[in-house]
Amino acid sequence: MPTRQVVAGRILDDEAKRVVEGMQLHLRQRYGTGQSDGWKNPVKASIIGSMVNAEYEAYTLHIHDVSVLPKTAETLLTIVETEIEFCEKVLGMIISAWCTDGGGDCAKMRRLLLKKRPHLAVPHCWAHQVRLVLGDYLKSKTPSVAVLQLMLEAIKWFNTHSRALGLLKEHQRAQYNGRVLALLRPCDTRWTAHVLCAGRFLEIEKAIRICVLTSKDKLVACAGKEQALKDKAEALLSEIEQPAFWTKLAEARTHLEPLAIATNATQGDHARLDVVLITLGNLYHTLEARWKKTGDERELYILAVVLNPMLRMTPFRENNPLLTRQNLWLMFKRNYEHMEQRPTDKELKAAFMEYLNGVGEWSDDSMGLTEQLEFSKHDGKPINLIELWRALNTKDLSGRNGLIKFALWLFSIVPNSAMVERLFSRFGTVHTKLRNRLHSEKVRKVVLVKADIDRIYGTGRHEQRRCFGVHDDSDSDSEPARPNTAENSTLDAPMAPMEAHMDAPRSFISLATELVEAADDDAREPPDRDAEETTHTLAPHSASSLPPSSAMTIPRAEGLYLRNLFRYPTSTLLTAPDVTSNPLAAFWGQSMRNLEAELATYDGDAAEESEPSKVGEGEQLEGSE
Repeated sequence: MPTRQVVAGRILDDEAKRVVEGMQLHLRQRYGTGQSDGWKNPVKASIIGSMVNAEYEAYTLHIHDVSVLPKTAETLLTIVETEIEFCEKVLGMIISAWCTDGGGDCAKMRRLLLKKRPHLAVPHCWAHQVRLVLGDYLKSKTPSVAVLQLMLEAIKWFNTHSRALGLLKEHQRAQYNGRVLALLRPCDTRWTAHVLCAGRFLEIEKAIRICVLTSKDKLVACAGKEQALKDKAEALLSEIEQPAFWTKLAEARTHLEPLAIATNATQGDHARLDVVLITLGNLYHTLEARWKKTGDERELYILAVVLNPMLRMTPFRENNPLLTRQNLWLMFKRNYEHMEQRPTDKELKAAFMEYLNGVGEWSDDSMGLTEQLEFSKHDGKPINLIELWRALNTKDLSGRNGLIKFALWLFSIVPNSAMVERLFSRFGTVHTKLRNRLHSEKVRKVVLVKADIDRIYGTGRHEQRRCFGVHDDSDSDSEPARPNTAENSTLDAPMAPMEAHMDAPRSFISLATELVEAADDDAREPPDRDAEETTHTLAPHSASSLPPSSAMTIPRAEGLYLRNLFRYPTSTLLTAPDVTSNPLAAFWGQSMRNLEAELATYDGDAAEESEPSKVGEGEQLEGSE
């Protein structure tokens, strides 16, 4: 039996080397998007971590301790270039893009990287941008912060008083035909859980209000013998029995749910450029300002929608002067020549136009789309657009194959750095306060090997016991457990950060303050030069949130505004998407189902892990952004 030192030394090094050798075999000639972000470990060392999204699979690269280095864009650029060299020369990958969040040094690093490597795309993280939009909302909707904080206090109070929780369960059984739902308690590192918790709290509103109305004296007695605790409990119960509280909570949930859906859509490993743009289309009145800051890169997002054979030109408004077939070709030409560093030719233009029309070799049947849609429906997995386009690749350097090469490059770009956040969450489970002497590189190797084991053998978690909306009669709600929302990569699963081991989650007020400060910091950042050049002509009325009439004439200068890009449904997208007539509504409906599936996972895990002896001890929904 090897000693602890041998396992943590030679054996760990050998296993980490084996994982890298396996990556060399699996990732050669695959397209990928690199991602970097920063983290402070338990001993306050500043760590820069990098990962690569290789055709929608997450792989860990390296970490760099920059505690003694200047925290500048130039330092980060040196690290990123080292990682790109490793990916291209050691792993044999084709790096399409490098993504970071929108911070000042990160934004400057991306500009410097683009100058040195003009063939790369350098998008900022859209999961981070959606969080900034949430900060903008919280600045103007302070009642939402107060009502969500009150909801969390009520959830915590019931979960920490077993008799009160038991009384509430009895009222749930009486009101909902024996069904009992968990009082979910979120972890602050996964803010979308607050939306799910608000939805659950509203779902059992009737049981809560009847419980408080008929058993208020018993509930107050649960607080303890001290009068101060009883007074605090009575004040809390009096607040949540008021109709105004429930009205404000429903309003806050209605406002935040679209942002939660957008976060769910943009933080995944499959969040391609077209996914991001369609998401923004559903929230155009909220995200217009963030979209404008993207600058010239907006063309890549539009081309990603066009080159998605399931969409092509269908989502776009027909009377937009910038989205005619000729202007789309000019858009494609600019970006193709930027990526390939060679001019286009007549054959490539003919192929592009035929693709837009869906004729000849670019029809759905000829591209294999019809068959892939059937496979996707049967397997319950999204179509891998890289594999779809790769099947058409003839390896020619120009002509019609230029369209295929550009599509492969484009669909390998995943504009979010969320998987690095998930990597740091996993670091936090290894490098804890009790293991504070672990070297950062050893932590990376442990996580690297663990991720490889999970990728090969699975996480060992059971399948979900029930579908969303279908509940059994068991008292299965006593403890919300750690959720697993992974679909394609173990690093895509939410994992408990260090803060999750604390006694209680951070208040929503402190979380809201952090988000508001982040939004303010972003507003103070000087705009990118490209974005500044493309937004200086904005008209005063451009921020209108009303869907434009399809018959309105669109000024050419406003052709790339989100409100002018898409054919928006006439009904409200967020409540009743018409999935049969509009691609945006269909996409939004699927995103809503994904968020509902997250809630179903919480319920399923709670049912499997709840123990009668622990009734009343509320746990956090642990995860990472």
